[in-house]
Amino acid sequence: MVDLLSAHGADIRIWNTTNVQGRTPLFIAEGHRDGLPRPSRATIEAITMLMDGAGVSTAGERPVIVDQYSRPAEPPPPAANR
Repeated sequence: MVDLLSAHGADIRIWNTTNVQGRTPLFIAEGHRDGLPRPSRATIEAITMLMDGAGVSTAGERPVIVDQYSRPAEPPPPAANR
């Protein structure tokens, strides 16, 4: 998908712009997203290669990875007396 976007003229400078959660496409590929963090090595390499080739920095403060499954489960609410 990265190669397809690039081949069709996607502006690589936009790829270094954060979304409302503070994430760039590279950060998301690295696993900085909600849910179970799953980095995509192939996507990371493709984005990095294109950004480096265009002289666009891949640096930046990465958002904290929050694994929603690593949070302790909340106890169930007390049962209603019947």
